[in-house]
Amino acid sequence: MSKKENNGILLFVKCPEIGKVKSRMATSISIKKVAKIYSFFVEDTLDRLKETSYDIIICYYPDEAINKFKNWLGSDYSYMPQKGINLGERLKKGFEKGFQQDFTKLIALGSDSPDLYISIIDDAFENLDKFDTIIGPCEDGGYYLLGFSKQSFFPGVFDKIPWSSEKVFERSIKALSKANQKVFILPLWNDVDTIDDLFNLYKKNQNTDFKNSKTMNYISKYYKNIKKL
Repeated sequence: MSKKENNGILLFVKCPEIGKVKSRMATSISIKKVAKIYSFFVEDTLDRLKETSYDIIICYYPDEAINKFKNWLGSDYSYMPQKGINLGERLKKGFEKGFQQDFTKLIALGSDSPDLYISIIDDAFENLDKFDTIIGPCEDGGYYLLGFSKQSFFPGVFDKIPWSSEKVFERSIKALSKANQKVFILPLWNDVDTIDDLFNLYKKNQNTDFKNSKTMNYISKYYKNIKKL
């Protein structure tokens, strides 16, 4: 099945429809540009992941948009519809379906951290040999990565979590601790949700391997005269 020890990445992606993504960023710039920026987040994330030896499963939303996703991202990936009324249910069902497909390790990623180091993803998979759960905290109180092995998967981590709040990571850690899960915490990272996050992404990647990405090129083209950049 897979290219490296049955290790899979569940990449959670929304269709980049105008007015349907990055609502907090859209309070500062046009919804058309926000949709374009989000599409580049996804494409840059996939460009980085394609350099790894992990299987990539695109968990897409909404579930009726499969043709749009294949036309956009191509047919070379595995696709899995997101199912559930909130993020927790969608994550839970993604892991459950992935482990039913005989993956031995799975990590879930969002598409809001396009500059995430591949070394962090490698660390996540490697530490699943020693820990039950791998989690990467975000500066806004959420998390950018969550990982389990098939044997250590704990679906209760998705229950009774106040999604889209600053309490997501804290409450998730409490649930994992209560279940006696041995947890490895990855470095703090930043999801790009607001215009300030976008500025910070641009500034911190002036001299990194992300500087030639689609995201960076687009930001540079449209915002090069903004003093904050």
